[in-house]
Amino acid sequence: MLIVIIRNLKKRIVVLAVLMFLWISVFFLSHIIISNMPISKITIDDIFTFSFPLLITAERIYINQQYEETITVSSNIAKPEHQKFSTYISLKGKFTFEYPSIFALSEKDFPNSDILFHIDFNDNQGIIHGFVQVWHLPYSLKQFLDDSKANSTLQFKDFISKELDIDEKKGYLWDYTVLSDNDKKYYKGMEFFFKKKDNMYRISYFVPVKQWNKTNKSIFWNMVKSFKVY
Repeated sequence: MLIVIIRNLKKRIVVLAVLMFLWISVFFLSHIIISNMPISKITIDDIFTFSFPLLITAERIYINQQYEETITVSSNIAKPEHQKFSTYISLKGKFTFEYPSIFALSEKDFPNSDILFHIDFNDNQGIIHGFVQVWHLPYSLKQFLDDSKANSTLQFKDFISKELDIDEKKGYLWDYTVLSDNDKKYYKGMEFFFKKKDNMYRISYFVPVKQWNKTNKSIFWNMVKSFKVY
């Protein structure tokens, strides 16, 4: 009888050890799968945040506009140069665009002007900066840009203007080098302008010439291509 009891005890220990090993394996495998799974994260005014797999689609988000007019959605999907991107959504302005999650955004108001919306952005190293604007522009975009260039006091170099159609956004690309009045450095500037009805949308991106690279160009075009008006 003593031998039988010992054998049963050993069997129980072995079975328990196997079950424990399987449970731990499943736990770690699940953790690895979830950690590597593409997810989206929605944050609303730092009030609450929730994440969900990209297999699930968030089609409608309802927010009382009296209290909140913008939301930010971030995603861990790989972007140019492995950048993590977030999505800015203006509920009042009815437009949205993607930007690197490491960028800091700030909104500015320009009362009694044609600038309806202005969002500044800059990276955490103080190298990259730029802005997104929405203007009320009930007349020719080309004429507006020609007049702006002619009346500008900035010192441009290698200025190129191209008419482009980017994902149904017909507009103009400005690609140039400019001398900054603030720090007297030359900056590489890329800007894209397009119109929808009586509004003009402007995406502007600036980096010191010596620090400009292909990654910056990819980020700029990702912001332009992701820009949507609804």
